[in-house]
Amino acid sequence: MLLLRTAFASLLAFSLFAQIQNARIEGTVSDATGSVIPGAKLAIVNTRTQAKANAETDATGYFLFPALSPGIHTLTA
Repeated sequence: MLLLRTAFASLLAFSLFAQIQNARIEGTVSDATGSVIPGAKLAIVNTRTQAKANAETDATGYFLFPALSPGIHTLTA
């Protein structure tokens, strides 16, 4: 039983060091009537670092920015 507890504690400690601080933004682009806009080009900029990422909506208007640094961002379409 002690070996099991030690193994669990070791795995828990290892997983704490493996965490990464990233943010994620996802959503759907639509017009004023609620119709989705496929193929819309989006850009997001971190206002502090000026790091920029681009995305495009899919056929359902969905977009995803999966790995952004935490902070304030400006999103344009």
